Amino acid sequence: VCSLVEAIHYETLEETYQVQRCFTGKDRVCDTTYKIDTTTKDDYQCCNVETPNCYMEEKTINDVTCTNTVEFNCTRAKSAKNDGDGQSDVVCDRVPKQDCYNIPRKIQVEVCKTDIHRYCEKFS
Repeated sequence: VCSLVEAIHYETLEETYQVQRCFTGKDRVCDTTYKIDTTTKDDYQCCNVETPNCYMEEKTINDVTCTNTVEFNCTRAKSAKNDGDGQSDVVCDRVPKQDCYNIPRKIQVEVCKTDIHRYCEKFS
């Protein structure tokens, strides 16, 4: 279970700027006058907002199943007894054996990535 809480954190930046105060004056400069145009520019404060982007993705995993068995290698060996019946003993060696195989299975996994958006607010 996942819950999201959104919190906006502002980053305060110090910016140095110059203010020029102008006044209108009439001076005679070689019979030329200048008209100064002014424009206003809005000031913006911006920050990066991180937003989690989560979705479900299907993945394949393998369940491993193993079977442990014992194989017997048997041979006839001559009996150490010399009783003359001609029978030989059977001697068996135990050989452990393990067989494993994969059983693929699909599961749903939540994958989250962080999206970054630029958020700006106008200051007057």
